[in-house]
Amino acid sequence: MLAASSSAPNSPRPTPKPTNWRGVTAGLAEAKRLFLTGDLDQAEAHLREVLEFAPAETKAWAWLGKVLLDKGLEGEAEECLSRARQLLAKQNSATDKPAASATLARLLWQQGDRKTARSMLAVLLMQRPDDAELHELKAKWESEASQ
Repeated sequence: MLAASSSAPNSPRPTPKPTNWRGVTAGLAEAKRLFLTGDLDQAEAHLREVLEFAPAETKAWAWLGKVLLDKGLEGEAEECLSRARQLLAKQNSATDKPAASATLARLLWQQGDRKTARSMLAVLLMQRPDDAELHELKAKWESEASQ
């Protein structure tokens, strides 16, 4: 005989997570720290963990693309960056905003897709006209393009 459940029927159950789950923000921060220290394998592992539990996390896809690019895995990196662009476009289409991400713009610039990178930067500058970091990035790219 089956015992009755104490939960309401059709109530959503929380997604099970491992006991060592850090969360998206902490996972991204740790992956970035590992990337900056040169530990690309561990950075990749952290990003894949984040994506396992948050597959629509645009920043994680973009960072994973950057890590894989630095590891020389260009095909996989492009797939991750493409996924990030798709997710960003989907998120922004719901709010009628053009797709723009500084992280993704930097990665696209590094990959040589300068037209898309500049377009994203232009959108970001319209959204955040007082952002000094974005203005520095624009000046840097203009300098590189003129060389």
